Amino acid sequence: AWERAMAALACEVHIFDASLGAGDALRLAKSAGAYGGVHHALELPHASAVLQAMRRLGHAGRTIDYLKVELGEGAKANEWQLFLGDRGVGGVWSACAEAAAATGASRDPSASDSRLKVAHLNVRLRAEPQLLAPANFESTAAAVGAFFAYAHTCGFVAFHKEADVWRCTRGECFRYAFVHVAHAAVAVQHARAVPTSTREALFERRRAQRRGLALDYSQHVAQRWTEQLGPSGRTSAGALTHAGKQVATKAAISALAPVRHMWDGYLAEWPCADEEPLPARLQREGVHREVAHKWMCGLRAHAAAAEKMAEKTAKGHEGGKRGGCLVYSFGSSGDDAWERAMAARLPHCEIHIFDPSLGKAASEEMSKRVQRYGAVFHPYGLIAAGTMGPRKWVHRPVEVRAPYWTLYSFEECVHHLGHQGRSIDFLKIDIEGNEWPLFLGHNRTSADSGLWKMCSGDDPVLRVSHLNIELHGYSVGSPRAKIIDNFFRGADECGLRIFHREYNTLACPTGGCAEYALLSEPAARRVQAWYRRVQSKSLLPEL
Repeated sequence: AWERAMAALACEVHIFDASLGAGDALRLAKSAGAYGGVHHALELPHASAVLQAMRRLGHAGRTIDYLKVELGEGAKANEWQLFLGDRGVGGVWSACAEAAAATGASRDPSASDSRLKVAHLNVRLRAEPQLLAPANFESTAAAVGAFFAYAHTCGFVAFHKEADVWRCTRGECFRYAFVHVAHAAVAVQHARAVPTSTREALFERRRAQRRGLALDYSQHVAQRWTEQLGPSGRTSAGALTHAGKQVATKAAISALAPVRHMWDGYLAEWPCADEEPLPARLQREGVHREVAHKWMCGLRAHAAAAEKMAEKTAKGHEGGKRGGCLVYSFGSSGDDAWERAMAARLPHCEIHIFDPSLGKAASEEMSKRVQRYGAVFHPYGLIAAGTMGPRKWVHRPVEVRAPYWTLYSFEECVHHLGHQGRSIDFLKIDIEGNEWPLFLGHNRTSADSGLWKMCSGDDPVLRVSHLNIELHGYSVGSPRAKIIDNFFRGADECGLRIFHREYNTLACPTGGCAEYALLSEPAARRVQAWYRRVQSKSLLPEL
């Protein structure tokens, strides 16, 4: 499929695969021949084999514009050996590193004296010790670090990372996309020259295509899910909530693996001109925690706008922040890494952190900590509007956890803070599965209730410019495909566009949880306008 799509872009396509039997190889050759591609029953286990194949094809000295590497289980060498060789010697990276050092990594690779020149690389990396062993590094971390260090030396920057949860169900495989900085500069210049109307038309076509195909795709996945778990979707490892509803525990997530495929119907459709990650977890007080990120769009553009707004409103508002940029963060679990990073990047923003799960001592410590950078902590959380019963829910007693959680509706939180009528510039939500009734209402059958209803229409009650949210597939409910589709249709009605999606394989190794980042159309246009004003070279990383 990928090769066919590249051929449609008028590329000369060569496919190397020696693992196929005679019949499969013949069928692939015929299929590739139909669009001008060529299949070679060759395996290229090291850099010299790649260079030898290029000489045989008459491609010596040419740049490989697009190189895709996805080696299977039966290959003579894996991707680490191919790129790193033996401790970095004899691999693909070493074939370009010497030339990069001699000619400068920022130069176009086609103009260098390197024997192997690549402009764009897609590679699947499997971080399994038995695969990394042949590269002869002292540890897995050393081999992984060397891979990216050599890529850096060769002038490559990674512009996309995605967990491969189709073939690797433990969160150990990732797909990376790299581009050489010289070609990235060309791409940036080209993007700047494309009229805004043309870009937006392209994005709208992507969104329309998604709306036409995603639901059918998700329903097909849901059918497979039902075949495995039954119509109710319940598992023996489930646990009952106080209301008697069953929820899947983390031990049961592996049985719910098919949900990871539902996210594939909802990909990024509005590329951000200035995208970057901010940390969402930190290692503090010697406690090891995985580092995670929330992906943000246009922070540099927003910093300039927020500063101007703060200057205009400071005289009329206490503290010089109220009335300007507003940040809400629901669900921190006691870790304020993201909020701290936001305060550092956008010091003029008013930041509010909500978390009902912390015990008294932990809440007091959290409140004092966030006050140091101007944020405010609130020891209560979110609940869907219209929820019946008490607003204090029982939670399992853990030393740092509150035995009772105080919860309010979104409207009640806004009213309590006196923020009626204000726009929320950045909204982060990670509330462990309760996002579905919050955004869609309790029946979850449409986007006509919940938060999506509040932000839709010509005069919305709720205005959000930037939304970061983790969606928990194991608590969607039924019908799953329709509920997930309703969520994104609600985002459409509120004018929010997906600019980033990433599986959360730290909490859900099978891909049952996904981090989404969405941007409103007005905010996207502001970022795009800023992007066109700055020098293109300032958007590229320094090597």
